[in-house]
Amino acid sequence: MGGSRTTHAALTFLLLTVALPPPPSHAAETFGDHTYYFGELHAHTGMSGDGASTDLGNCDDLGCGDFATFFETAQNLAGLDFAAITDHINEQFSMNDADWDAVVALVNDGHDPGGGFLTVLGAELVIHRDDDMAMGHKQYLFFGDQDDYLQIPMDELAAPGTGLDCDGLLRAFWELNDAYGPMLAIPHHPASMLPMPTRWWCHDELISPVAEIYSSHGNSRANPVADPYDPVSQTVEDSTIQSALLPDPGNGLHLGLIGGTDFHDSFPGMTCHLDLIRDDQLYGGSLTGVILDAATPWSRDSLLAALKARHTYATSGPLVPALLSLHDGGGSQLAINGDIIHIPANGPITFRLTLPPDLMPYVHEAMLHTYDGETLELLDVGGGLYELSWALESPPAGWFAYASVTLDGDNWWSDQGIPCDDGGAAGAEKLWTSPIWLEEGTEVDDDGDGYAEAHGDCDDTADTVHPGAEELPNHVDDDCDGEVDEGTEFGDGDQDGYSPADGDCNDEDASVSPGAEEQCDGIEDNNCDGQPDPLELDGDGDDVSPCEGDCDDTDPMTYPYAPEICDGIPDNDCDGLDDPRDTDGDGDGYAPCNDDCDDGDAAIHPGADEADNGIDDNCDGQVDEGIPEPGCECAKAGGDPPHTRLLLIAAAASLWLRRRR
Repeated sequence: MGGSRTTHAALTFLLLTVALPPPPSHAAETFGDHTYYFGELHAHTGMSGDGASTDLGNCDDLGCGDFATFFETAQNLAGLDFAAITDHINEQFSMNDADWDAVVALVNDGHDPGGGFLTVLGAELVIHRDDDMAMGHKQYLFFGDQDDYLQIPMDELAAPGTGLDCDGLLRAFWELNDAYGPMLAIPHHPASMLPMPTRWWCHDELISPVAEIYSSHGNSRANPVADPYDPVSQTVEDSTIQSALLPDPGNGLHLGLIGGTDFHDSFPGMTCHLDLIRDDQLYGGSLTGVILDAATPWSRDSLLAALKARHTYATSGPLVPALLSLHDGGGSQLAINGDIIHIPANGPITFRLTLPPDLMPYVHEAMLHTYDGETLELLDVGGGLYELSWALESPPAGWFAYASVTLDGDNWWSDQGIPCDDGGAAGAEKLWTSPIWLEEGTEVDDDGDGYAEAHGDCDDTADTVHPGAEELPNHVDDDCDGEVDEGTEFGDGDQDGYSPADGDCNDEDASVSPGAEEQCDGIEDNNCDGQPDPLELDGDGDDVSPCEGDCDDTDPMTYPYAPEICDGIPDNDCDGLDDPRDTDGDGDGYAPCNDDCDDGDAAIHPGADEADNGIDDNCDGQVDEGIPEPGCECAKAGGDPPHTRLLLIAAAASLWLRRRR
């Protein structure tokens, strides 16, 4: 403790890691009703432009760790239960696409849930607003199917990094969450001016439920006057953890606390050395502890749930269980660190810090930090318990408290047989718990799933229902996004009133469902009957269906370009006209099908006057009938000639005379 970096630091650390027997590969410890897991959520390899790995050839003989054994180092040398690679994805230190795929493959290969060790895919993003205002650094942690992250272009992952206002930045995080599975975006070294501070006024508690209180940059809890333990360089007052938590002046965020190293030398979790690559990082960093119910299986899902519920704490190195709990006047436990609960009825409440009894010789002090910035000492009541009780009458909404523990680091590490040069305060190590909040109404997390109504929980009586939950085929909006069963057999993804279980054959297109009408819209099966409707039903030609212009698909004599005939069908060729039609305009109904023998001449049609023109004007099959011959009173051919009429008259008269005789 308290040493400085020397020219022999790399060699010393290398000898240390070779000489020491490896700690147990599974550091988790069950204590009371909970199991405590420890991990590294912020570390780099030589895939970052400002990082190094010996096997990647960019360590310059400093004795860095290897990229290929990153997770083995975290598991076997640091004794951790989980670790994330968080190499850079934007600006000058970014990986390229091939580097990213190599990281994804290493994460997949190192994942060993059966052996109690979890790997997490991560990345570090540097954020500048659209006006180039520095917005801080965040590490992504991805908890979806890791294979889905292969081949994601760097520019897509880095899209939230520049050129967006606050709303656009937060929306971009959720778009990545929706596209690839659950993710977190965690602020780190938030209070440090260098490299840049975090802006708490642009923060989403659901995508960023926790923040890094301590790293190799130092302690971001408060300004150096309020907390002189290993402060970050050039502390930004408005960016401290205290400013994030305090409602006035401050931001009133519900923010869990975690730790990370931010090492760039491929030695994740090894807090007893200084970064061999970044000599501007002055300390050994810290680690994250997560708290699970003892009966909860250890998995990426349970790790994510613990982070979202803020059931976390940070440790500057020692892997020791620590639990802050709140109890009512009868001694019943109301909450643990990270919980948001209803303000208890008037009466005494007790904050209790529980540590393993064998840790007591190392504890220097245990403090409680409260809503109004007050720091109170927790009293040692023996057996690993520290308590503070008082009558809390009508506390204001948003009241919170969290604990810090100072340990005798010199004795701790010497008893472990580990020389520790972490650059920090002489002889001291620290733990910081997440707060417990007392709230009213919708601020309270009634079901203990880490989300209150005010933070998006649409059913605060069911701990399986909350933002980010897995959507199940149960007719419930499990993830509180306003859609029920989306992505499942019962989900109506396109909101057309039909789910896949109802026979919807395309639940992403509202024009397709069992209740839709078949349309000529390029979609072959609007009504999900398995047929490319409208069908060609009448057999009048291949694919001559309504979509190809057949205006009556029940009649094989009707289709586009059919011959127009006089068959009682007004439109054989589907041109929209009653063919054969009256084209010469000689009167309603005078068309070829109504005996117009020349529909090209308006003077020729049934009922027309017969003219002396050698034409059948009235379409009766006779030409010029009833028209007199020139110079004669007799009609032209087509009527009875005059001499014929005289002969008929004479014959009739002769017959009459014979009958008279």
